[in-house]
Amino acid sequence: MHLLIDAQVERQLPDAELAAHLGELAKAIDMVPVDEPHVFSFPGLPAADYGSSGVQYICDQPTQIGYQCLSTSHISLHYMGLQVYIDVFSCRDFNKWTALSECITRFLIVDYSYKVLYRGN
Repeated sequence: MHLLIDAQVERQLPDAELAAHLGELAKAIDMVPVDEPHVFSFPGLPAADYGSSGVQYICDQPTQIGYQCLSTSHISLHYMGLQVYIDVFSCRDFNKWTALSECITRFLIVDYSYKVLYRGN
């Protein structure tokens, strides 16, 4: 199952708080982490530094990437300013409503859309 969430958030979380929430989310949906969560932050680049790449509206904002490796796949999160993209993917089924609710609460989501894909069928 693959839960994809596109959302607006109240604010980005500090790196340590984001890492803690990624690990707690894995446990809340009964997944087994295989490593500590990883978080990387990037302040963004001035528009002149990346030319005509087509992603200027994204790269000039503070960016944060979080990743939790699971025994059955991963949870990943990518903040760009107040926009966040979250993927919860597992070869094993999980409760999509629990995962969605946990993401809304933990990552301070104020508006969102989501999709669920069933892969390998």
